[in-house]
Amino acid sequence: MTISMNMQTQRITLDTILDRYKDGTIPKDQFFIDNCGFATGRNLRRYPKSLLGLSSPFYFDHCRCGVIIRGKFRLRINLLEYEFTGGTLIMVNSGALVEPLEISEDFKMTGMFLTAETFEAVMRYHLPASFTQQYTWQQKIDEDEVNFTRRLFDTLWDILQREKGVNDTARYMIGAIISHIDSIVEPWRDRSQERKSPAALMFEKFLVLVNLHAVEQHQLDFYAGELCVTPRHLGSVIHSFSGITAKEWIDRALITRAKIQLGYSSKTVSEISDELNFPSNSFFCKYFKRLTGTSPAEYRKTAENNRE
Repeated sequence: MTISMNMQTQRITLDTILDRYKDGTIPKDQFFIDNCGFATGRNLRRYPKSLLGLSSPFYFDHCRCGVIIRGKFRLRINLLEYEFTGGTLIMVNSGALVEPLEISEDFKMTGMFLTAETFEAVMRYHLPASFTQQYTWQQKIDEDEVNFTRRLFDTLWDILQREKGVNDTARYMIGAIISHIDSIVEPWRDRSQERKSPAALMFEKFLVLVNLHAVEQHQLDFYAGELCVTPRHLGSVIHSFSGITAKEWIDRALITRAKIQLGYSSKTVSEISDELNFPSNSFFCKYFKRLTGTSPAEYRKTAENNRE
C-alpha cells in the first residue's frame, strides 16, 4: 500500500494504521484500533516493519508510549538518533519527525497510540508533565517494572476485546497507565532538567527552531538572531556540544523533509525544490546528491520499491 501525502499532511495517521489493520498487514492478534483516535498493541513484533518499512522518514500525528520488551529499534526523531532496547519505557509525542534506521528481528513491544485530542479527553485536559512536552524520552526500568507495566497494558487489551471498543472502563484504564508511566518518569525528568548545562539548553532550543523553520530558513544567521547570540557563538556552541556543525543540523533537517516529499508525494523534483526554498532545481539536485550520495530521482525510485 502506498501512503500518499502532501506537504501539509505527510504523516502516518491512525487512519493509515487502520488501513494496514484491515488489509492484514498488521496482525489482529497483536493490535486493536478504534475509530475514535486510539489504538493499542500487545506483544507487537512485525508492526514496525510492516507499517513503517525502513526507507523514507515521515511524521506521526499521534502520541505513542509503551514498553520495549526485547530487541532494539534504532531511529532518528526530530534529527536526534535514539536506540530503544528491551526494558525501556518510551514516549514519542505527536508531530515527531521520524526516520527508521534499523530494527532487530527479535524486536517486541507493548504500547498504545493516541491522537492529541483523545489523549486530552481521557485525562480530562490535565496531562501529566511527562506527556506535555514536545519531545521524546526513554527510561530504563527493571524486570519487575516491565512485567507490571505489561500487565497494565494486558488488562487494557482484555477490556477492549470484551467491550469491542473504547468505553468508560477502557478510558479509566488508559488514564491509569498514563499516570503510572508518569510516576516512573517524573523523578528522572526533574533530575535531567536540573543537570542540563547552558550549552545543552541552547542546543535544545536550536534544534526546536531548526525543526520548525528549516524549510524557510537555510542560513545560520536566522537561528542566531532568534537565540539572541552571534552566528559565530552559536556555531561554536553547537559544534562543541554535539560534534556536528550547526549548518550540518540545518542540512539534515532539509534533507529529511526532501526525503519525505520524494518518498510519499507525487510532486515533481522541481516542485519539491521550490517548496523547500532552493534557488533552482539544479541547485537542489546537486545539494541532495552531495549530502546523500544519490540523486532525488534515484532516491524516489528506491523508496517506491521498498514499499512494494
